[in-house]
Amino acid sequence: LPKQLLAVSVGRFVDGTPLTVTYSQYKRKDFFSKLLGDAIATVIESIPRGGTLVFLPSYSFLRKCVNAWNPNAQRNRFDSYDTMERNYSIWPRLLQSKGKVIVEPTGHQSDFEAAKDEFATTIKETGSCVLLAVFRGKMSEGISFNDDNARCVICVGMPFPNSFDRAIKAKRDYNDEQRLLCGKTALLSGDSWYEQQAYRAIAQALGRCIRHAADYGSIILMDSRHCDDGAPMDQICWAHRKLPKWMRSHVRNLSKATNPLSPKDIGGDWIGLKREMARFFQEAPIHCNMVLQKHEDDFTKAKTQQGPAHSFDSRQGTWKARKF
Repeated sequence: LPKQLLAVSVGRFVDGTPLTVTYSQYKRKDFFSKLLGDAIATVIESIPRGGTLVFLPSYSFLRKCVNAWNPNAQRNRFDSYDTMERNYSIWPRLLQSKGKVIVEPTGHQSDFEAAKDEFATTIKETGSCVLLAVFRGKMSEGISFNDDNARCVICVGMPFPNSFDRAIKAKRDYNDEQRLLCGKTALLSGDSWYEQQAYRAIAQALGRCIRHAADYGSIILMDSRHCDDGAPMDQICWAHRKLPKWMRSHVRNLSKATNPLSPKDIGGDWIGLKREMARFFQEAPIHCNMVLQKHEDDFTKAKTQQGPAHSFDSRQGTWKARKF
């Protein structure tokens, strides 16, 4: 799997400031325009070909990104009260790198189907496209973005449910109450259940990448809470324990040090990430072509084999010699 998957946790923006997607952070005027936009564009520019899926915590977060980056974005009357900075250099960078940017719609099913078809058509015709989507949205569940449809998945932040939602608050209180008053210690605590919902949403989004044995792609986890916390457990740090099993042991941390202590870490910060992604996308297609060729050879060999010398007669309950 390491030859077909490049999974990296990124805990700093390009300028070196901590990358933690929380409400207190993205209240900063330059969070969307400068910090986050530059980080996403830098990763996308490092992908030579194929679709890039960018999953964001919520539709309001998605709208803020589009408003901050796209000079032609359609804005509603509430956006006029938004005081965040605009950086209209981000959208042209995305277009120059991948040709087209598609935003997950929030309307009817027909709008979703149109966006999905447009993305697939663009990949077939041009080979590259960017899709801005949302955790728990329709694009993150049940759709197979195999091969060139998803050469990179970028997960921004931790998609915790709305803590002010009455149903979420009631569920957390119920779990805590059952553990305390009824002794149901097997039940997750309210905080643990709340955290579990975020990792379930992340797992759904990550499942869009690498859909078969000869597929390959990169996964970028943009949040400092995904980074190695220095507390290994069975050679897997706590920060990665709740990620999907198929990838948790392959996540590498982006380190600022030129020569990081851990051999799994990628040194050199963002320059080192660009260099590692260039190496990966050069070597991964070669390896996957070899895997695909081996599968085809094994299938051809299985078809040409004569099979066993005897066959079982289920009616008589006896083995008989096969005639070739």
